[in-house]
Order: sequence, then C-alpha cells, then structure tokens
Amino acid sequence: MGVKIRSIAFRRCARAICSAVLVFLYSGAAVFAQHAFASLQHREAPSQQDEKLDRFGGLAIPVAEPAGYFRVQKVGNRMLFLTPDGHPFWMRSVYAVDWLDGGAESAEALKLKYGGNPDLFAQHAVRRLRRWGFNVLGEYTSAYVYPLATYYRPRGNSQEMPFIRLLNLSWYGALDEDHLAPAPFKTLLAGAVDPQIYQGWLGHVPDVFDPNFAIYARNSAADLKTASRQTIFTEKTVTGGLPHPSLEKTPWLIGTEPDDADNLFGFGPGSQEPGTDGAIHPHIGWVIAVTKPTQSENMAVGSAFGERRTVTYTDPIVYAKRAWRSFLVEKYATINGLNAAWGSSYTTFDSDGGWPMGRGLMDESGRNAWIGSDALKLSTASPKVVADLDAFLGVYADQYFRIVTQAIRAATPNQLVFSPTLDSHGGMSRPQVLKAAGKYCDVIQVNFDPQRPDLLVKTYQVAGKPMFSWLGLKANPDSPLRDSANTEPGMATQADRAALYAKEVTSLFSFKLSDGTYPVVGVDWWEYMDKLGEKSNWGLVTPRGNAYDGKEDVAAPSTDPWGYATGHEMADFGDFLTGVKDANLAIDKQLLEEMRSQRVSQVTQGTETESKR
Repeated sequence: MGVKIRSIAFRRCARAICSAVLVFLYSGAAVFAQHAFASLQHREAPSQQDEKLDRFGGLAIPVAEPAGYFRVQKVGNRMLFLTPDGHPFWMRSVYAVDWLDGGAESAEALKLKYGGNPDLFAQHAVRRLRRWGFNVLGEYTSAYVYPLATYYRPRGNSQEMPFIRLLNLSWYGALDEDHLAPAPFKTLLAGAVDPQIYQGWLGHVPDVFDPNFAIYARNSAADLKTASRQTIFTEKTVTGGLPHPSLEKTPWLIGTEPDDADNLFGFGPGSQEPGTDGAIHPHIGWVIAVTKPTQSENMAVGSAFGERRTVTYTDPIVYAKRAWRSFLVEKYATINGLNAAWGSSYTTFDSDGGWPMGRGLMDESGRNAWIGSDALKLSTASPKVVADLDAFLGVYADQYFRIVTQAIRAATPNQLVFSPTLDSHGGMSRPQVLKAAGKYCDVIQVNFDPQRPDLLVKTYQVAGKPMFSWLGLKANPDSPLRDSANTEPGMATQADRAALYAKEVTSLFSFKLSDGTYPVVGVDWWEYMDKLGEKSNWGLVTPRGNAYDGKEDVAAPSTDPWGYATGHEMADFGDFLTGVKDANLAIDKQLLEEMRSQRVSQVTQGTETESKR
C-alpha cells in the first residue's frame, strides 16, 4: 500500500536549499577546479523515449496552443498538465533531489563519486530521472539542481527539468528567523492548550489570522533578501520582489506549494474518514475555541518535529481566538443568545477570571461540558456547538488558502498553485478544508490509498480540481537499511516494491469518475535517496548514490552509463527501477495513444461538420 504514515518527528534542520551551502563548505576550491570540466566527459546516454518528448518532458504532440507556462486543462475526458509548448504531460515528480539526505556516510561517498562538485551530482541526477521516466524535480530539491540561476551559482543546471517550489511558510514564519515579517506569528496547539484537556499529538497549527502570517506569506513568496536570508532565485535580481523578477517569466516552474502538510496539523483526516492507520487530526475549530487568548511566550513551538523552540511575542494577542469571538458575536449578537443556543453559561464574550478556568468565552479551555474535551470527533460537544465549530473551520481554511494563494500569485502570476498534501494517512480531510483548497488552488495534492478509491471520488466532488498523489514505498530488508529499527510496513524485496509502484501508478493514471473524467494528473514520489533520518528505504538510489537497479546497488565495483563509479554496497540488493521505468514509460505510451485518438476524433468531427455545410 502506498500510503505513508508521515514521520513528522523527522525534520530538516534547515531549508533543503541550504544544503547547497553545506556542500560548498566541505567541497574545497581545488577539488571543485579539478572537476570543473569533468561533465564534458560524461555524455548523455540516449533514452529511447527522448525523441517523443518536448524539452519539458511532455509528449511531442500538440493538444493546445503554446502558452509559455505550465497549466492544467481537460483534454477530452482527461485532466492534464500541459507544457509551455501546449503538449500533454502526466507528472512524475521526485521529492528531495539532494545528496545530503543519506547522512554523513552518504555525503562522504558522494563527495568521492562527484569529486566534491555538486554540479556533477545535479546533472547526473536529472539524467537518471529522465532515463527512469520521471519528469519533475519535486519539493525539497536543493538549489544546485534547479534549471535556474540561484544564490549558489550564476547558472542553472545544464540538465534542465521542470520543478515544484515549496515555501514551508507556516513553519518558518512561526520562527521568523529570516525576518520576513515584523514578528513571528503564533501557533495554536503546541504550548497553547490546556495539557489537562488535550493530551494528543502537539502538531503545528499556525494562527492564520495573525497579521504577521499574511506579511510573511507575501514576503516568502517574493523571495525577499533580508539581513538573515539570501534570495534563492537570482537570475535577474538578488533581492526578490513582486512579481518575482527571476520566476515570473520562467517556463520551468510548474507551480508553488505553500507548505509541507506536516506544518498544517488539522488539515489531515477528519473523523468521518480516518486514516488507514486510524489517524484523525484534531478539529481546528475546537483547537481555536480552547487555545489561550494571549501568548507572550511559547516554549513548545516545533515539539512535534523534535525541534522544540521558545518563541517570544511583543504582541500577545492570539488573533485566531479573537476571530472566533467575532464570528460568534456576529451570529448571536448577545452572550445570552449564545448561551441559549449552546446550553452554555458564559458571562461575557470576553474574559471573566482568565484562561483556563474563567467564565468568559475567551477563557474557554475545553473544561466546559458544552465544548467537551474530544478534539478529534467532537463527540461530547452539543450539536449547535459542533455546527459552529464546523463553520469556523471553514472560515479558518478559507483564510489560509486565500492568503497563501494571493501571495504566491503576486510573486508568480503565470504559474500554478498547489495545495499542501491533503487526505493524509490514506484518509480524507474534512470537507471544509477541501472546499477551501478547491476554491483557491489550481491542483490538489492528496495521499491516495488504492484500497479506498471512494475517497478520491469524494475529494474531487468537494474540491472540484485536478489532483496528483503523494506516493512512497519501501523495502528495507532489501536495502542498506535492512538492519535499521523501523517498524512501519513495507515490502520484502525491491522487486515487490517495483510491482506495487507499477500497480499504484497505473491505478492513479486509470482512475475514472462516473462521468468519464480522469481527474488525476500525476504522482509525487517520496523520494530520490534513502533517508537516514527516517531509517527508511524510500529512495530511488541508496545512501551511496547507487541506483536500485540490481546492477549498481551491489558489492562489486563497476561504472554506470555515464562513467560514474557504482557498487561498494554491503551486499547485493534488488532491482526496483526496471519496473519503475517500465511503468512510467507505459503511461506515456498510453497517453500518447489517447491523445492521437483524441486528435483523430477532432479531425473526424471537423470533417463531418464541413460536409454538413
């Protein structure tokens, strides 16, 4: 099953793009110079499908007029990405194309493999991805792999591939260490609720009503330079801006994703459709109703990520709780009206005695029976309370998606906006979240469980937008991580992993709604390299950078088609990538047949119309 139980205990210590700086620090200038022209020796190994693809990886068959940028469009019955040249494109993206994911041993091995030159890693990685049938650089890919100039180097990767931009603004803005806003915005769950009432996972819930949230979102999307951060994309400016001078006109950026789903606890599965593992995220409406009304300090920010921080605030107002109060005042007008509807006994819409024991609405901490302490199912709350909490969840979700999409569109008006991963754990996000995502985003990212296809149908019915799915599979026993203490389910062999990859990708490509629409536009594979931090064989390559193809991931030394050293593994491991490549190329073959059939149908219809005239 391709549903990842997202490990939010693991978190990068810094943005993935900053890994380029670390590489530079340990890659000596002499080593870099020695290998500066080494890429000339590694000629592109030809791929049989290259002649059928445009420069962006789309099928070289026109289905629409060129627009200069990626877009989504329905062609016949199929939702599709279209390349800037107007060609069909079913996305196969790969997360975290970065050589530091494998830990210290991996970094040292890859330093030797590429002579300390990250440019060679970047070129090699894209060549490999292309050969294996992938076509997009996904979230957390490092700056030196992008096809655009960045702060790290004056020219983009010569091996060009479209990419997804990830901001992670809900996490970084809660710290504001890069000073993109006047102050950090607050979080609403970790360190902000009564521990006597809520004892669940202390995930990250941003206060999207805090004025600093909108400011941070806008400046993060603008990629502004501050005293604490460098502008990432620097082809035309080193300061960023709105619209972003270096991104506004690039055809290589498919779209921007505002956040990793780990930063939005509460946007995951609701009680109506829990995750495959039984996971239910707390109801954000309930979280806001019971959170502290003020914070001058929060000592638990990032607790869920193993990065517990203390953040102080000069402005103590928790704006989300104030928005909750305003919502109820507008609906009920008087505290007596609220009490009559809820069966409550508040003395004021404000505070009376102080949180968490006071008698005012702003003192609510979950200790009162009408709100109850069930953050997940609201099973002990009165029906009218549940209705109001549901309605305010919709207000919160609308506020989040409106702010982040406005910020992204201001920076990159020609490119797409993707949602964070919804329907996580193989469950279904609450409809209020999906509705808001569909209202503002161009494409919805989900975590599809092939055993529960009805949830994909329901998600589309609520969101009404094309979808692509997160996908991750592992086979720890048949990898260098075979002795790692990881109890999450997985496959026994790389061959098993390949077979399941093919089954799940084919299932997504073939997924059809009752009206004949194919709403899935791609997959987002987790990830390029095995992740030592999660002790999991998620990768296409081993921590030593060897492809899981049964030839490179072995003990005996050898070289790959581009002349790079392979082997030196602790044992011989299996072949994952042959099955992956076959599945990916089979999708392009089927899509090409569909598009040709579509064009023939259009020509036939046009001829019939002319004959009737």
